[in-house]
Amino acid sequence: MTDGCGVPKAGGPVGGSCQFMVRWVLRTKGVASTAHRGHGVRVLTLMAVLAPGVAWGHRLTLTVGVVPQRSALALALAWTPVLQSVGRAAGLRLEFETAKNIPTFERRLYRGAYDIAYLNPYQYLLAHRQKGYTAFLRGDGHLRSVIVVRRDSRLGTLAALAGHRVAFPAPGSLAASMLPQALLARDHIPIRPVYVASHGSVYRAVAEGLYRAGGGVVQTFRDFPAPVRDQLRILWTGPPLPPHPLAARSDIPRAIVQRLRTAFLALARTGQGRADLARLGLRAFVVAHDRDYDVIRQWRLLIPSAGS
Repeated sequence: MTDGCGVPKAGGPVGGSCQFMVRWVLRTKGVASTAHRGHGVRVLTLMAVLAPGVAWGHRLTLTVGVVPQRSALALALAWTPVLQSVGRAAGLRLEFETAKNIPTFERRLYRGAYDIAYLNPYQYLLAHRQKGYTAFLRGDGHLRSVIVVRRDSRLGTLAALAGHRVAFPAPGSLAASMLPQALLARDHIPIRPVYVASHGSVYRAVAEGLYRAGGGVVQTFRDFPAPVRDQLRILWTGPPLPPHPLAARSDIPRAIVQRLRTAFLALARTGQGRADLARLGLRAFVVAHDRDYDVIRQWRLLIPSAGS
């Protein structure tokens, strides 16, 4: 099972390890069908397996694209209960989607492939400009960058990274890639960045000694399985940033967005909802506005000009 494995909609490409992964989930849930159509896997079938007996009826279907900071299977297991609960409350059918890696997710996002997207703040700014996505909710708290090293590493300062290869998820990962590199460049600390597709791949690669250090964020590092996480330590923590928003594409009616907002906000009011949110690394969703991300727009060196 590879970390970057995607779970696409029916008809989309899927690698052999992805097919094995979904078959495994279906088999362990006692379902005979592997839900294949051609070479694709329907995410909705995986959703039905995780919560059998849900009758969706003829409700409006919206796709919810989630940035692949973790494996597709881990994201599906975390997000499916949330989307099912929110869908029932809002009278909508919400289909989970992700991609095999962050660059693939970004290409789909900037084409407007997702009705709703959960994405990092930098991706949000570009998606807002290119396809009119508008933030309507965000996680509580803040997003914080980290640079991690092996626990037994002798590296004690950022300056000690000079000349070394440092792993990052993807060029467009704001907190995990862009901000650490911008601050290293500001302090005249030259490094050799290597992009390994996801936060999980960064942590594993550093733990295995493939790179001296790697970039991530506090939440994904904290939530990563202990056997790997315990081999690492945080060398540096960045300043607080506005967290990932949920954003709706410009053609989604306001009334639908309001129904989604109300249902997501209600999750924190029940024990089951709080348990589902905890799997996302959140305590609650809170109302968000586009202006919440103006602080990042002010970092003109990080945000490319229109059309670039």
